[in-house]
Parts: sequence; C-alpha cells; structure tokens
Amino acid sequence: MASNSISKASELKNCLVNGFKSFRHLKQTHARLFRLGLDQENHLLNTLLGYCFQFRKTNYSNLIFSHTQYPNVFLYNTMIRGFVSSNLLEDSIGYYRLMRSNGVLPNSFTCPFVLKACAGILDCDLGFQIHNFAIKLGFDEDVYVNTSLVSMYVTCDDLDAARQVFDQMPERNIVSWTAIISGYIDAGRFQEAVGLFKSFLEMGFRPEGPILVQILSACAKLGEVETGEWIHGYISLNAKGKNVMVDTSLIDMYAKSGQMEKARTVFDEMPEKDVVSWT
Repeated sequence: MASNSISKASELKNCLVNGFKSFRHLKQTHARLFRLGLDQENHLLNTLLGYCFQFRKTNYSNLIFSHTQYPNVFLYNTMIRGFVSSNLLEDSIGYYRLMRSNGVLPNSFTCPFVLKACAGILDCDLGFQIHNFAIKLGFDEDVYVNTSLVSMYVTCDDLDAARQVFDQMPERNIVSWTAIISGYIDAGRFQEAVGLFKSFLEMGFRPEGPILVQILSACAKLGEVETGEWIHGYISLNAKGKNVMVDTSLIDMYAKSGQMEKARTVFDEMPEKDVVSWT
C-alpha cells in the first residue's frame, strides 16, 4: 500500500514537470495532490500556480494560494509575477504587502516585478520604499533590480533619481540603457540622450528598432544631422535594427533637415512601406 502511494506520488511529480494539456488536467492533478497529502508541498504548488497564470485562471491561483498554510518566498514571487504578467498590478502589489505582513523576506527576484507594478500604477512612493528596502537587503548591485529601478523612476518623471541609479550600476544591460535614454528623450533633453546613445554604442551594445526610432527623433529635433547620418550608416551595416519604423524615422530626420534627396533614397530602398512613410 505504501509503495503504491509512493508510486502515485512519483507519477504525479512527473506530471507536474511535464506540464498540463488543459486547465481541466491541472485541476485533476491538484485534486490528486489533496488525496496523496501533498497539497502543502510548496515546490509542487509553485508549479501549479505558474500554469494557472499560463491558462489565465487567476481566480484559481488565488484559491490554491489561500489554502497554503506556509507559503514561501517562491510562491509569493510566482503570484506577484503572475499578476504583473496578467496586468493585474494592484493584485500583484497586494501580494507583496501580504508577503511583508506575514514576515516573508523578498529576494532579488521579487523586486523587479513589484517595481514594474509600481511604475504601471504610478505608485512612486512604494517604489521609493522598495528601493530603500532593496539597498538594506543588499540587492543594490543586482542588474535586474537596478534596471527596474531606472524604469520606475523614469516612469515617475524623476529623471535625476533614475540617472543616479544608472550611474551607480556596476553592470548595465541593454534594457537599462534603453530606459535611461528613453527617459531623457521623453523629458525633451535630447542632447543628453544623444550623448548617452553614443556611450551606449561605445560599450559594444547593438541597439534594436525602438531605441533607434527614438534617438533618430531626437536627432531630428536637435538638427543633429551628422549624428543621424552616422546612425544611418550603422543601421545599414547592422540589419538587426532595420525595420519600417526605423526607415520612416530616417526619412523624417532627413526631411526635417532639408535633405530631401537622402530622404527619397531611404524611401526608395525600403522593402516595405506604411502610411506614415508615404506621407
């Protein structure tokens, strides 16, 4: 009898590893966890919760969590991340507050998702509190935490705080560079944005479409045709960043600087054109 239970438990764990074909399959597996007395195993429940969010069954994820006696940091993280991914940002922050009130310490994986939620609902005060808390916990050197802080401060229109975090980062990734450059462009500080973009390239990063569109717009507004032409040359050599939006931005930059022949050349060489590029 005991060996039969062990066999069923092993089979069930394999099922969790291999995933679920449907939400019905997930519910059946959850019921089997109860029957086998495995319904309080956090590592098994964590897998169930993850799939609940994949199936967009947030109510069922709430149900599973509410019946868990001692949820650990991993379960809280899955709930926080799942609600952020589902764009239910208030719920995500609610689980963060519950986590703190129950004495469960966040880890470095918690902070980026909560900061994203704070930015999404403009809860800048909570974002600032999390920043201070992250420093106390020693997460201030984590690239993902810092990148989320930069994005949060940019969204909250606190560009000075965003730049301070950015400058103190021991390691930066393409997302953190894009966030700070976008922040300067949105604030109308185009000269600083272009300067940062040049530093970004000097560090060996390869920009993609969205940041190229923004920086070309900044060049157009500054009249920085020389920089824009250099970026055009860079794009020609690195097809990774080339798309219809980038080409349209090049046309706009050349047109605004009075270089209509170059604008026409870009237009004629476009493999595909949209309404904006035609107009």
